[in-house]
Amino acid sequence: MGLNKVSPCCQRLMYISCSNSLLVLCVVLWSGCDSGQVPSSQAPAAPKPVVFNPSIPMKEVKPGQYTRVTSIRQQITLTRGFWMGSHEVTQRE
Repeated sequence: MGLNKVSPCCQRLMYISCSNSLLVLCVVLWSGCDSGQVPSSQAPAAPKPVVFNPSIPMKEVKPGQYTRVTSIRQQITLTRGFWMGSHEVTQRE
Protein backbone atom coordinates (compact mmCIF):
# COMPACT_ATOMS: atom_id res chain seq x y z
CA MET A 1 0.00 0.00 0.00
CA GLY A 2 1.78 3.18 1.12
CA LEU A 3 4.68 1.59 3.01
CA ASN A 4 7.26 2.01 0.22
CA LYS A 5 6.51 5.68 -0.42
CA VAL A 6 8.64 8.36 1.27
CA SER A 7 7.06 11.70 2.01
CA PRO A 8 8.51 14.80 0.29
CA CYS A 9 9.48 16.19 3.69
CA CYS A 10 11.64 13.12 4.45
CA GLN A 11 13.17 13.24 0.96
CA ARG A 12 14.21 16.86 1.50
CA LEU A 13 15.65 16.03 4.94
CA MET A 14 17.69 13.13 3.49
CA TYR A 15 18.95 15.35 0.66
CA ILE A 16 20.11 18.04 3.13
CA SER A 17 21.75 15.43 5.39
CA CYS A 18 23.62 13.83 2.49
CA SER A 19 24.70 17.24 1.18
CA ASN A 20 26.02 18.30 4.58
CA SER A 21 27.83 14.98 5.05
CA LEU A 22 29.44 15.31 1.63
CA LEU A 23 30.50 18.89 2.40
CA VAL A 24 32.10 17.88 5.71
CA LEU A 25 33.90 14.97 4.02
CA CYS A 26 35.28 17.26 1.31
CA VAL A 27 36.52 19.80 3.87
CA VAL A 28 38.24 17.10 5.94
CA LEU A 29 39.93 15.57 2.90
CA TRP A 30 40.95 18.95 1.50
CA SER A 31 42.48 20.11 4.79
CA GLY A 32 44.56 16.93 4.97
CA CYS A 33 46.10 17.61 1.56
CA ASP A 34 48.08 20.60 2.84
CA SER A 35 49.86 19.15 5.85
CA GLY A 36 52.50 21.91 5.97
CA GLN A 37 55.45 19.63 5.26
CA VAL A 38 58.22 20.83 2.97
CA PRO A 39 58.47 18.72 -0.18
CA SER A 40 61.66 16.66 -0.31
CA SER A 41 62.76 18.40 -3.52
CA GLN A 42 63.24 21.70 -1.66
CA ALA A 43 66.30 22.01 0.54
CA PRO A 44 65.77 23.55 3.99
CA ALA A 45 66.95 27.13 4.37
CA ALA A 46 70.52 27.63 5.56
CA PRO A 47 70.82 28.79 9.18
CA LYS A 48 71.55 32.46 9.73
CA PRO A 49 75.17 33.28 10.59
CA VAL A 50 75.91 34.12 14.21
CA VAL A 51 76.83 37.75 14.73
CA PHE A 52 79.30 38.35 17.56
CA ASN A 53 78.66 41.81 19.00
CA PRO A 54 79.72 42.00 22.67
CA SER A 55 78.87 44.99 24.84
CA ILE A 56 82.32 44.94 26.50
CA PRO A 57 85.81 44.88 24.90
CA MET A 58 86.90 41.30 24.19
CA LYS A 59 90.19 39.59 23.32
CA GLU A 60 90.52 36.32 21.44
CA VAL A 61 92.52 33.56 23.13
CA LYS A 62 93.78 31.32 20.32
CA PRO A 63 94.40 27.59 20.71
CA GLY A 64 97.93 26.53 21.54
CA GLN A 65 100.29 25.84 24.46
CA TYR A 66 100.83 28.33 27.27
CA THR A 67 102.76 28.37 30.51
CA ARG A 68 100.67 29.23 33.54
CA VAL A 69 102.79 30.77 36.27
CA THR A 70 101.47 30.55 39.82
CA SER A 71 103.37 29.08 42.72
CA ILE A 72 104.37 26.40 40.21
CA ARG A 73 104.76 26.47 36.43
CA GLN A 74 102.24 24.47 34.43
CA GLN A 75 102.08 23.82 30.70
CA ILE A 76 98.50 24.44 29.49
CA THR A 77 97.20 23.24 26.11
CA LEU A 78 94.10 24.84 24.61
CA THR A 79 92.51 22.79 21.85
CA ARG A 80 89.91 25.44 20.96
CA GLY A 81 90.04 29.20 20.99
CA PHE A 82 87.63 31.41 22.91
CA TRP A 83 86.86 35.05 23.66
CA MET A 84 87.46 36.70 27.03
CA GLY A 85 86.64 40.12 28.41
CA SER A 86 89.74 42.34 28.29
CA HIS A 87 88.91 44.15 31.58
CA GLU A 88 88.54 42.64 35.01
CA VAL A 89 84.96 42.65 36.31
CA THR A 90 84.41 42.87 40.06
CA GLN A 91 81.35 41.92 42.12
CA ARG A 92 80.52 45.61 42.65
CA GLU A 93 80.01 46.04 38.94
